[in-house]
Amino acid sequence: MPDENQPIAITMERLLDLTNYIIDHMVNDAGGHVREVIETLSDLDFTEEELIEVFHFSETDVKVCLAYADKDKEVE
Repeated sequence: MPDENQPIAITMERLLDLTNYIIDHMVNDAGGHVREVIETLSDLDFTEEELIEVFHFSETDVKVCLAYADKDKEVE
């Protein structure tokens, strides 16, 4: 059992694994529609580069989704 006075340490690899599990769950909940998930992650401040390079969404899906999101913001 960890000492209550010591902060819990978590590695970057573990954080990325957990984040990927959450994203996979989001995609499954969205019926496989990755663009909904990309928009949500973008709203949560994930960058285009992170979505493509770290979380392996297709560049086309990310660019198309973010372009639509930008157009929607212009209309508001």
